[in-house]
Amino acid sequence: MNYNVGDIVIGKVKEVKPYAAFLSFDGGYSGLLHISEISDGFVKDIELYTSCDDEIKVKILQIDQHTKFMRVSLKQVPEQERYSTHQNTKRRIPKIDKEEFIILKEHLDEWIDKTYEEAIKKEQK
Repeated sequence: MNYNVGDIVIGKVKEVKPYAAFLSFDGGYSGLLHISEISDGFVKDIELYTSCDDEIKVKILQIDQHTKFMRVSLKQVPEQERYSTHQNTKRRIPKIDKEEFIILKEHLDEWIDKTYEEAIKKEQK
């Protein structure tokens, strides 16, 4: 198997730690998916994105041909391709709809005022 930096390949998750997922690849290669390479946003729990035995597409960032060890990235794989082979579909991260935040923003002042009024009433009792 011949891998090159920049290739998008499928790896199987073998172990998940709080800071990274460890993957295996064809040809006896192994790799590290660091938490910083999972998403552009904050990742609190890697297992929300992947878990053991999942097969995920990742982009190769670095390869040590001598040790057959690669550093890989999930966030650099085009979004529409990321989970096309993902076996544990319940772990997919849902897309966030901006409209939902707009609705929350529209009601936020109202909810704050209502909560404040209720707190004042409780304090006066």
